[in-house]
Amino acid sequence: MLYYRLRVRNRTDTADLLVLSSFPGDANCLLTAAPTGDGQRIDPIEGTSQVGAYTWRAWDRADTSTSRTITVSLYDAFARNKVLSNKAIGESSADGATWTPFHTGYLNTHKLD
Repeated sequence: MLYYRLRVRNRTDTADLLVLSSFPGDANCLLTAAPTGDGQRIDPIEGTSQVGAYTWRAWDRADTSTSRTITVSLYDAFARNKVLSNKAIGESSADGATWTPFHTGYLNTHKLD
């Protein structure tokens, strides 16, 4: 079984702003499914490239009656977005201890379903 982790970096790319995973021992074990999508493709023969995209699904846990784990990380005190256009790193692991990156990109959208 593979476990997944998504790390969203801060604007300056010096630290993780939000880390979500599917590994039961992690503090934010909130990912509800394996990511779906396809990575970037480069065809050197044709001279073409295709940008990839992944979709991650997570549960936004209620930490208090007025605060949720993911929602509190999305905006600052002035309602300015803190995560869009930030680097996002998708990783997988067989044991929850050693994580291997399988995509690096930028967070382009988030939505509440």
